[in-house]
Amino acid sequence: MLKRKVVELYDGSDGSAVREQIARMRQRQEEARRKRQLMEVRAAELVKHNAHLEAEVADRTRALRNILDNVTFGFLVVGRDLAVQEGFTRSCAELLGRPVAAGQPFAELLGLDEGRTMELELGFDLVFEDLMPEEVTLGQLPQRMEAGALTLQIEGRALRGDDGEVTSILFTISDITPLLAARDEARRNARLVHLLRQRPAFESFVRDTRELLQTCTARIEDQEVVRRLVHTVKGNAASFQLDEVAHACHQEESAPSIDAAAIERLHDAMRTVLATFEDVVPVTYDGDVKPEVRVDPRALERLQALLSCPDNLDQAQEAARQLTLRPATDLLGPIESFTALLGERLGKQVSLEAEGLGTPVDPFVMQPVLRTVSHLIRNAVDHGIEPEEARQAKDPVGHVALRVEEDDAGYCVVIADDGAGIDTEAVVARAVERGWVTSEEVAGMGEEERCGLIFRDGLSLAAQTTDISGRGVGMSAVRQAVEDAHGTIQIETMVGRGTTFTLRIPRAA
Repeated sequence: MLKRKVVELYDGSDGSAVREQIARMRQRQEEARRKRQLMEVRAAELVKHNAHLEAEVADRTRALRNILDNVTFGFLVVGRDLAVQEGFTRSCAELLGRPVAAGQPFAELLGLDEGRTMELELGFDLVFEDLMPEEVTLGQLPQRMEAGALTLQIEGRALRGDDGEVTSILFTISDITPLLAARDEARRNARLVHLLRQRPAFESFVRDTRELLQTCTARIEDQEVVRRLVHTVKGNAASFQLDEVAHACHQEESAPSIDAAAIERLHDAMRTVLATFEDVVPVTYDGDVKPEVRVDPRALERLQALLSCPDNLDQAQEAARQLTLRPATDLLGPIESFTALLGERLGKQVSLEAEGLGTPVDPFVMQPVLRTVSHLIRNAVDHGIEPEEARQAKDPVGHVALRVEEDDAGYCVVIADDGAGIDTEAVVARAVERGWVTSEEVAGMGEEERCGLIFRDGLSLAAQTTDISGRGVGMSAVRQAVEDAHGTIQIETMVGRGTTFTLRIPRAA
């Protein structure tokens, strides 16, 4: 039986089932072989692809490293522990002038002292606590520093995780030295153009400054007078954008007393700043320099004709007086640009409406008065005009008006603003506090007399003294100049509506 089955299997008479099994086995073997070949091909492709990816990543890393190593801006990330994290640019060390390493304290890298390090730590706490707007908290961090001859700007940006929490701060460090130099150069050029356009007024300012400082030296024992005059020099210097001189005056004002050496330093400040543009605006500071007087030939001919007849003596004297008159603008200086720059510094929108600046005035009478007008303008912009958000229904742009007129009685100068008005009660309270008046004396005063207390030396309602105002000296300088000219000051003020000062100055006898 077994032999017969084997024979049948070989001669194909009864082996269909076995053959099918063998065929399926062979088929599976073939499929396994093809799969192995496919896997080998895919493995080879994967090895090739990985090598390509590694090369591409290396290329990109190299390119990124080239960028990081050669970019002129410095980038670094600082964690909550105030330590520098890995990944900073090479330019950080070049800009800061010291090596940079991961884990280095950020305060040490910036060269901060103990006090500023504490401020930095507090600033970081605010950023990571994330309780206030990001721009507010980042504004508490250092934003500018000096590194040798460079001035660096430092800008921070909070980096956040997927959950929105602040994880670190990215700092961008840039060299703004060329930008500041360009701005200084542009400002210098603008100032030169400004001075050339105001040449007569500027020459008058220079002579006036020298005379005021000489008066300070002569009256050095009278500190009230000295402080008023120095304050006037500061205000007028600022109107001509001579910030160096204005700053020097502010520094000397900050001392307990202003001595002769301080006055000499102010002379030197004037000489130094004039020397910086003497090639364009040659104005002499030292020596006996007389003002240039331009005379209309027709007016001179008329005077000669009047002098030829004895009966016209009175008319001739009036004609001679007219020859010495100068436009008020020559004595006021660049009051419009001064107002605009002052508003910009204080973050306020302010416009000045000026009328009658061409009015001919007697310089001997009006120069001492007009040189103090900058105090009234400064007071109006700094203390009168409110910040835009506080002006409510009023025009967001504050308005200051300056008017110069001449009438039969003499000259009239009006300075008005649409600001907050004078807080008379606060003025009175400060005067009583200083012991200048008693409560009984205040009770007998009228409203204008109470307002007039602002002209007292040292009376100021400012919370702090700045290089703009706050010493309570400017207004007393105005009062003294008007009194010396035998004039009067009238004040009209209304809370929330504004204040008007009217200065009336008689002609010289």
